[in-house]
Amino acid sequence: EAATEALGQIGCAAWGRCCALRVIAEVGDSSLIAKILPSLKDDSDNVRFEAVRALAKLGGADALPELLPIIRGDRADFIRAEAMRMLKKVGPGHPEVLAIGLKGLEDPSRDVRSQAARLVGGFVDASTMMPLLEALADAHWSVRESAEVAMLNFGKDAVEPLIGLLDHKLWTTRFRVARLLGEIGDARAIPALEKALNRPREQKDVKDNITAALRKLRSGVP
Repeated sequence: EAATEALGQIGCAAWGRCCALRVIAEVGDSSLIAKILPSLKDDSDNVRFEAVRALAKLGGADALPELLPIIRGDRADFIRAEAMRMLKKVGPGHPEVLAIGLKGLEDPSRDVRSQAARLVGGFVDASTMMPLLEALADAHWSVRESAEVAMLNFGKDAVEPLIGLLDHKLWTTRFRVARLLGEIGDARAIPALEKALNRPREQKDVKDNITAALRKLRSGVP
């Protein structure tokens, strides 16, 4: 009660409002959600950030209607990214969450795109594989890394599409594809990897990953 009352009393002291929201989140009483909602429109980016965290913690799946608009339109990149991260916890399996995640892969913020790739990776079906394959060629390494981890969820279903990317124009994509094929462990990738290994003027780092992948795959072949 003291923390919720403080939200109205603190006024321009953004740090105090942040602390009040942290206290409310720790209390763990879902009846306090109504007290959090006004803070989602606070002038302070930091206050809105703490409000997103508190809302997700107290509201669970019921917080989705409040979190989704934040991901779509908050002006602060790090708040959109945090709201996207919270969706992974509170919205698994929800079709609207998947749509938001796919849209997030196009966000101008690399942090949002990275969180979106992790979120989309939890939806293993035909509609999510291609966007994640495209994210392997994202301009920022953190997004590529998140997409690579997400692709492991598809297992052997991803082998053929990944083989098709072994000749991608970006060496960083070829680098990750080779590593993925080794981790997935399907012998169908061996001929394509051998061909890629003999490609003239291939990057050394890519060749190293191809060699490592072939070693893993051959060790599992009778």
